[in-house]
Amino acid sequence: GPAGPAGPAVGTGAADRFALGFAPLGGPLRAVPAGYADYIVEVRGHGDRFTPYQPVGPGDAARHGAAAADHGGLHAAAVARAADLGLTSGSRVLVDAATHPDPLDWLLAPLVAGATVVLCAGLDAAGVPRRMAAERVTVNLTATPG
Repeated sequence: GPAGPAGPAVGTGAADRFALGFAPLGGPLRAVPAGYADYIVEVRGHGDRFTPYQPVGPGDAARHGAAAADHGGLHAAAVARAADLGLTSGSRVLVDAATHPDPLDWLLAPLVAGATVVLCAGLDAAGVPRRMAAERVTVNLTATPG
C-alpha cells in the first residue's frame, strides 16, 4: 500500500477519510490532501455535547477493569480518588499513562472534580518541569503512586 500515515486507511472501503493537522488552537489545514476532508472544518460546528440514548442510573452495571461494579459505586470511587489526589475544580492535571494506567486516575477522578487532563504517554522524566510550565499544570501525576 501507499507509504506514510494515510497508508493503512487506503483500501479499507471507508466512505469518508479525514486529515487532521496539529495547528495551534485547532486551526484548519493549509492544504488538504486529495481525497480527504479537513477534520477540524467538518466538526467545528458540532459542540462537545453527548446525550445518551438511555441515561444510566446509580444501580446500573459498570466495569472498573476486570471488576464488576455499579455506576453509583464507581462515581463514589472517583470522588474519593479525586480527593486523594488533591483534585479540585479548575485543577490542570499532568498524568503519565505509564505510571497511572487506571482510568480512575486519568479520566474519572478529574472528570468528577471538574479538572482538565494533560495525558501523556512515553513522557520523558527530564522534560516534566518544562511540560508542566508549558501546560500550566497544577497537579503532577507523573511519579509512580506509592
